[in-house]
This record gives sequence, structure tokens and C-alpha cells, in this order.
Amino acid sequence: KEIRIPVKAGDMFEEMHYDYADAVRYAAQVFRQAAAKKYNRVVFAFDESDLYDAPVVRAVRNEALKLKKVEGEDFLIMKPDAAAVMMFTAPLPGGTCYAYDNLWGDIVSDAMDLGASIASVNSVILLADGRVWPEMGGAGTAPDLMDLAKKEGFLRYDPIPVIEGLAIGVSQAAVAEPENRPLKSYAQALHEAYINVLKKGIAPPDLASKLKSKQKTGVDTASFVKAVRLELLTLLGLKEEAAAQTLELQQTLREIR
Repeated sequence: KEIRIPVKAGDMFEEMHYDYADAVRYAAQVFRQAAAKKYNRVVFAFDESDLYDAPVVRAVRNEALKLKKVEGEDFLIMKPDAAAVMMFTAPLPGGTCYAYDNLWGDIVSDAMDLGASIASVNSVILLADGRVWPEMGGAGTAPDLMDLAKKEGFLRYDPIPVIEGLAIGVSQAAVAEPENRPLKSYAQALHEAYINVLKKGIAPPDLASKLKSKQKTGVDTASFVKAVRLELLTLLGLKEEAAAQTLELQQTLREIR
């Protein structure tokens, strides 16, 4: 069902990054909370080449200058995809606070809940005009889906944001290693793999009805991931592995509506 929420004049729709004053308040709050929790460093997951993120990056550096924080030691600024990959594959030693915007925060918190059973910290952002903007992490979509999975016996979670996030992360790594052709090929293949699966009419149940293909099959999370893996192996030219994956997919495919 579609839920319509009434709005009124003065309601906030834009991301805080449009307003530099809000970005300053946000940066100060992150540094303050990191100090209170005695974190070793803060990773700000924002892209300074992006128009949405640029005011936040500027605010972070200005606030750090006031606090005599050293970039590279006390804090780092990383693109969101690179920070996400680092969190899951090579986290920094010691206590590290990761500061994301809302969209990436949702992706990362759901991935943490589903993949590692780690609940992300709730936050309250104090805006420049005195309003409070609460955010909930680790207490929304992912836990609800886990409760539903316990009842139904399978996951309905849409893994596409995580798959694409990994593809972007690997792609960024490939940029840093231009001579590493296999890395670049893997990044491209991973991106194309899930798109090809969608084109074939296979998708998580909430997306199946939106496909343009004639065949529209809703499948559980495990089946979708296996279908993507099959496509990935095929794109990489791994014929034997792809054949084995085809058999496994045929035997375990779970169609749900």
C-alpha cells in the first residue's frame, strides 16, 4: 500500500549538504561525539567532487583546523564506496567512527545488520536553525526482514545495493591500480552480472513486477545472489564453475511472490 504523509510549509526535504551552516553543525557534532566516545579517528565518507558532499567536506576541514585535527591521522575523508569496502574488508585498527550521509548510511547499516549482525549507532543531527533531525540505524528495514525470515524460512532482502556498492568499491580500487586488468574486469563483470539477471526477468519479489521483460520471476535473496554469481562466472569465462553453479541454481531456486 502507498502511504501518503501530509506536509506543510517549512518541512525539510533537502539533504543537509545543501546548507553549509548545517554541514558545520554536523561536522562539529561528529568530532564532539568521537571525542566523547574516545575514538581514535573519524572517517568522513563524502566525495568532495560531488556537489552534494562538497559543503560537508569543506566544513569538516574547517572544523578540524579549529580543533587542531590532522587529516590522515585524526580524520580521513574517503569516497562513500571506498569507505564501505574498507569497513567490511580491511577495517582500520582501533576505534573508528564512520560518518555517512543518509543514503549510504542506510545501505551500510542494512549490510552490517544482515551480513555481520552489527547494529549501527543511532544519531541525532542538530540543524543550524535549532531543529532536530533524528536518524535510526540498525533498527529499521534489516531487523524487520530478519524477523520475517524467521517466520517464512527465507530472506526477501534486496541485495542489489550491496552488490553495486562492492562493484563500485572494486572499480575504485582498479583506478588506483591501472595495471591490474583482472581487477578492472571483475568490477565491470560484477556490475553487469546483476543487470543481466534483471534483464532475464529474475529479481527480488519487490522488484519483479517493475521489470520490463516478459518473464517476471520473484525469487528469494539466496536465489538471486546465486543467479548473479552464475552470470558473473559466465562473464569471467569460468565455464566449469558456471556449469556447477547452473546445477546448484536449478536445484535450489526458490520462487516467491
